[in-house]
Amino acid sequence: MSLSESFITVTTSANYVRVFTLFGIPYRVYRPKSSPTVTCASWRDYVLTIGNGAVGPDGITRLQYTIENVKRDEVIQNEDTVALPEGATLQSVFFSDNGEPCIYDSTGTLLTLLHWRQPSRAYWVPLLDTKLLDRLASGRKSESYFPVAVADNKFHCIILKGGDRYPYFPRPLLSEFEFSIPLSSAPKEKLRKNDEDETMEDDEDESAESETKKLEQQFILQGVKAAQLRDLVDSTSGSHSQRSLLARLELEIDKTLLQLLAVECREGEERGMRALEMVELMRDRTGRMFEAAGKVADRYERTLLGEKIREVGERRTGGLDDDE
Repeated sequence: MSLSESFITVTTSANYVRVFTLFGIPYRVYRPKSSPTVTCASWRDYVLTIGNGAVGPDGITRLQYTIENVKRDEVIQNEDTVALPEGATLQSVFFSDNGEPCIYDSTGTLLTLLHWRQPSRAYWVPLLDTKLLDRLASGRKSESYFPVAVADNKFHCIILKGGDRYPYFPRPLLSEFEFSIPLSSAPKEKLRKNDEDETMEDDEDESAESETKKLEQQFILQGVKAAQLRDLVDSTSGSHSQRSLLARLELEIDKTLLQLLAVECREGEERGMRALEMVELMRDRTGRMFEAAGKVADRYERTLLGEKIREVGERRTGGLDDDE
């Protein structure tokens, strides 16, 4: 059963999905194609149902999800596969406070569904892999996380100690973790140790690498947020405040790329191609960010890079960019 601001959705053992208004008036009854239905979640007029699909090559049934707008009687995502790795199980499905579908699986990974408002374009993006949290890097802690919500761009959960699977009484306080998209498979501490043992980098190099990783994480997270907001704006003819927020978010993405550019310029002339690629990822169409990027290159005496940056800026502002 799930409850939203508009409807109550009930999945039953009789393979029916029953939708009621908030005051109990029957609104819709149907039998889903993927049955039996496993669970459901709701947000405003949207209902996400998950049911059993075809059996995979490993003999395990694949879960499939459907998202529909109940009020408009419109199916948006139809019988698509829930992205679970081999041997993993679905632990929770819910919508975030902004209305983005999310799942949490038995591997401790939180994922969100990107581009779900556009038919056949949706895919699952990991927002957090709890196995890579800094608090577990030492290997001395044994804990798992019971998902509660995704709100304010954070993962809210209850920490379970030892082998506990469900919250106990008295219920512990909620904990929250910042999103951290898994850009690598190894914990940060292990990466540092490998670098020290194999390459003996000095403290300055480690600081630059740490700064780069932090900015890369910031860049990709901002990209996900911008994609979610753009989907909302495009599908609802967004309000002025939403469009202004999207413009500010895209500006923040360009500022992050500027910071990454400065790091690359400090590292040396041989990083010029990577630095230029960062400039090409900028979303600015006014030319101001390209002018700022050129100044960054000039500050570090990267003359050739500065010329290339200005060429990219001229193409972009002149509408000659291949991506246009």
